[in-house]
Amino acid sequence: MSIVQAIRKEKTPLYVEEREVYGEKRVYPTDHTGELLVNLTGNKTFSSDSRDILKELGYEFIVKQKVL
Repeated sequence: MSIVQAIRKEKTPLYVEEREVYGEKRVYPTDHTGELLVNLTGNKTFSSDSRDILKELGYEFIVKQKVL
């Protein structure tokens, strides 16, 4: 268990939407907190590396389901 996980046991939700773009899965933020965090990276989507770091910091990615 890392120090960050020991300090912060509860997870903060980040609501996202997954989209296929040219065969690649992209993860887009759908809430204000997610938009602020993704803006720090200079991108419009969360990369695999940024998702891993945010998970380690105690964020939980919750994928919004598509309604058909």
